[in-house]
Amino acid sequence: MPSSRPLLLIMAALLILCSRMLLLLLPLVLQTLLIYTLLAPIAILVLGLLLFFGIQIHYTFKTEGMISTGWLIVTSLIIFPVLTIIEFIDGFFFTVPAAKRPGDKQKQENESPVIVKEGEVAVLKGVVSHRRKEQAINNFDYHVNFYIIPLDSCTQFQGDHLSADQAREMAMTDGPVLLFTNPKSAGYHQNPITVYYCYNLDGTLVNCIAEVTNTPWGERVTFLFDPKGDNVPKTLHVSPFLDMNRAWRLEGSLPATLIPGTAKKDALHRTQFRMMPTIDLSVTCLPNCENGSPFYAFLRVKPVKAAKGISLWSSPRAYFMPQRIALRIYWQAFKLLIKGVRYCPHPREVDVAAYETLVNRPGPIVIEGSSLPSRKYIFREFEADGSKVERVTSSVISGDMDSFTKESLQEKPMISMLQYFDGKSWQQGH
Repeated sequence: MPSSRPLLLIMAALLILCSRMLLLLLPLVLQTLLIYTLLAPIAILVLGLLLFFGIQIHYTFKTEGMISTGWLIVTSLIIFPVLTIIEFIDGFFFTVPAAKRPGDKQKQENESPVIVKEGEVAVLKGVVSHRRKEQAINNFDYHVNFYIIPLDSCTQFQGDHLSADQAREMAMTDGPVLLFTNPKSAGYHQNPITVYYCYNLDGTLVNCIAEVTNTPWGERVTFLFDPKGDNVPKTLHVSPFLDMNRAWRLEGSLPATLIPGTAKKDALHRTQFRMMPTIDLSVTCLPNCENGSPFYAFLRVKPVKAAKGISLWSSPRAYFMPQRIALRIYWQAFKLLIKGVRYCPHPREVDVAAYETLVNRPGPIVIEGSSLPSRKYIFREFEADGSKVERVTSSVISGDMDSFTKESLQEKPMISMLQYFDGKSWQQGH
């Protein structure tokens, strides 16, 4: 039987090394906490751990099962304390400039454009800015990292998202699809918003698909929007410190142009992209109040490089972004509670009024989540003469994302009025 002594020695050495690192960093962390909060120096760390393990793990177990929950617990015990220290150093010792709005003047950067070839992804870095003025003022700016993933050539990411074919079916396009997201990191997935940029073969960006997820419930709504600007009713319990009687305005800029001659219908995986110098995405809460929007979020990132796949070694700063996003979400929620902002409980049913507004939007609306018994697809079929819509019909079907195709939808009987789930059974809309 092999001796376990070498293993014990290695474990002891690692324990001593970790202890020494913690002793070196602890005074710096405590000093930062004391300066920032002027209250209990370790309150945010303890609260963050309680929230993360108590709420996030509960919903992960409920929606994804034991294996994913085990991964989450193990990786969180190792990664979460380290990322907490990184967040404080990043946020409090280094100035984070606010993300500039599209109309702001930008410095002309004479950098070579990032070219993304077959099998590559674009690594992005930038700043996300949130501005809130309803009930309490709460503003923050964070450094962020994202990826642009060509779904036709990087098919390994389709398990957690729509496939390229599904996105084309939903967006009614025939060209390549770019995915703007943060993939899983050490088994953990956290993406408040994911965007699919859907092109035609001529290089025109026709439609975008937004995939919005709420924390910690893990529910998701997927819908089309016009990147030039589109108003969308709030149909999911996201941003739980804002009630459901809201609408959002989404706007996005062109992320990349297609290199001429590389986009071919029978070989979309060989399409090459020239990334734009900056990529913008904004979400504004509607209706506007007298002092402007009660909530505004703006993201501006720029391409750093093209990489062969996603790993800790190819982009170490971007790799643990999902865990850092989760930490930031709970920290900002804690701040809003301290400021007295009212928390809005989960409605536990589909927002019928919002769906009835969405019935005149093109494409399907996909709702997935633990509060619904199964995935629901709401599909709208348009028969148009030029730009005039002659008829709008809706149907609701259930099934897996793998079965989400035009053929499967056409097999279902179309109805003239919207159906909705009232929490107990499907009802006919008004």
